[in-house]
Amino acid sequence: MALLGGFRGRALRLAATTGLMSSALFGLGAAGASAASATTTSTGGYPFAATPCIWSPYATSGPLPQGRLDYWCPGYDWGTVEVPAGTSTSATLTTAEVAGQLSPYNYGYRNCTDYVAWKLASLGVKPAQYGGREYSPLGDGKTWGTNAAAHGVANNATPAVGSVAVDPSGEFGHVAFVTAWNGTDITVSQYNYNEDGNYTTQTGTPASLGFTSFDHFEKYETTTPPSQPAPVIATAVAAHDGGYCAVLKSQDVECWGTNQYGLLGDGGSEPASYIPVYVKGLGGVNSLAGNGGGVSENVCALLVTGRVECWGDNGAGELGNGGNEDYSNTPVLVRTVADAKSAFALNSISCAILVTGRVYCWGGGGGSGGVGNGANESSHVPVAVRGITDATSLSGGLYSTCALLTTGGVDCWGENQYGQLGNGGNEAYSYVPVAVSGMTDAKRLFGAGYPYCAVLATGGLDCWGNGVGTTGDGTGGVESDVPVAISGITDAKSIAFADNGSTKCALLTTGGVDCWGSNSDGLLGNGANAAVSAAAVRVGGLTNVVSIASGNGTFCVLHTTGGVSCWGDGALGELGNGSTTTSSLVPVATKGLSDAVGITGGDDGFCTLLRTGGVDCWGLNFTQRPRGPGNAQYSIVPVPVAGLGS
Repeated sequence: MALLGGFRGRALRLAATTGLMSSALFGLGAAGASAASATTTSTGGYPFAATPCIWSPYATSGPLPQGRLDYWCPGYDWGTVEVPAGTSTSATLTTAEVAGQLSPYNYGYRNCTDYVAWKLASLGVKPAQYGGREYSPLGDGKTWGTNAAAHGVANNATPAVGSVAVDPSGEFGHVAFVTAWNGTDITVSQYNYNEDGNYTTQTGTPASLGFTSFDHFEKYETTTPPSQPAPVIATAVAAHDGGYCAVLKSQDVECWGTNQYGLLGDGGSEPASYIPVYVKGLGGVNSLAGNGGGVSENVCALLVTGRVECWGDNGAGELGNGGNEDYSNTPVLVRTVADAKSAFALNSISCAILVTGRVYCWGGGGGSGGVGNGANESSHVPVAVRGITDATSLSGGLYSTCALLTTGGVDCWGENQYGQLGNGGNEAYSYVPVAVSGMTDAKRLFGAGYPYCAVLATGGLDCWGNGVGTTGDGTGGVESDVPVAISGITDAKSIAFADNGSTKCALLTTGGVDCWGSNSDGLLGNGANAAVSAAAVRVGGLTNVVSIASGNGTFCVLHTTGGVSCWGDGALGELGNGSTTTSSLVPVATKGLSDAVGITGGDDGFCTLLRTGGVDCWGLNFTQRPRGPGNAQYSIVPVPVAGLGS
């Protein structure tokens, strides 16, 4: 069972009494349910069957012991959460301090309500119809009947396959899912009937099982037991400012997190979604580009047809449809672009590279240098970037954009306050692309904030622009308006940036990682406390690294084993190691991951794509910047995104 919905956003208050809290608090019993025995059979397909129930506070009177507080689920599982030393038993715990205790459906894991909510979701019932994106507005087992009726769901005494059986007896009641009905007896599947957090089935008359009414989600009821829905398999994950979107094997897209500027793309007006929702009317998607960083927030999808569709913020024309709307909460077709081979969302600019090598951009404007067509203004429709006919990729910083060319050269346009254009000039900005000085053999291009770096054909690494404390060439300079070689790196594979480029880390072909720049929160990863490093230093203990990702102040790497290691800031759970330690100066293993095949960094959190097509996320989960499952403020360990994976 579960506490009433509406728990989200409330603070838990510690019990000031001695001993364990009453089991009635959890609504666990099937009090009043009779006679027929419950048979334990497997897990019922429920994806959280092994997830510990971390639920409600328990403590003796007086100050809490330093460091930890026990959370209790009667009869099964213990969990712990870090709390400040000496916190009083009368203190209020925020949802941040009990992060991860709720399921994606806003109930305690392995409780009866959570299982039924999962069953309904797997059959296509949309919880938004019933008062919110979580099912908790329907309440606990005692109130599912009356609350469902209040939301327009039929509730009566007649069972049907696919209906929800309601037993309102006891303090919190009980609910179960009807899988069979022969006119006399029903068979139900359920969780936590025996107060042990396990799956059971029962057969008998409704009265003998204690059920007095049934909620009828009629569209989904059948005369035969419903089959399990086909798994929803993710193939890629992209981050934007405040959430994530996943490309599915079906070539559809699902998004979760904030809905500011309509970033969910589902046409709704809700502020956020803690579970993935389908982007409306979008199909045949090849890849996604997410856009964030506080300048602009939108997402663009490259379709298999070569067309591009975008949704979200349109303050500078980033949607590319010619409209003047402030934003769009559903995808709109970008004008004129019909043969794109890649799409990019780069701060306030969106761009596409065509199969011809030409680049078209839209959005942008003002002092940022525009969209590269020579005009100091934004464009609400795609325009050709002047002079570029052979681009292979694009990368963007704050108010600047650079293109990698087939020749190995790099052209940049936009702001040049810190030398981001790389041409040795002192102009404040350029409205047309200019060639980066001396760049002839670049193979990969990376940018963030104010610096850019290019991996060279030799394996060397050249960088330009701003980097707090160092450019990485060992000289300690804070910026360079021309490329400088990074000392000691001869086998670079890719680059990641943290803190707007203040710290840079290079993934090496050997599977190691070298970092330089600011060491805020231990971002250099070598265990040292120095404020900066003017030359690249080796991150301690890393081997077999295949990819690297970054958040605001944290780096995470994916290993060939499918595991993940992180270092840097961990105050919001970004390390994923189960600790609220403020930071780590060396890499620590993220808990529970052994089958990750990809990793994506958000502002203060990360998501991994799993071999099963599922997605696990950890870190910040604020209402405006959620990270997927549950609605706690953050999670200190990876948690599964609801409904994704086999």
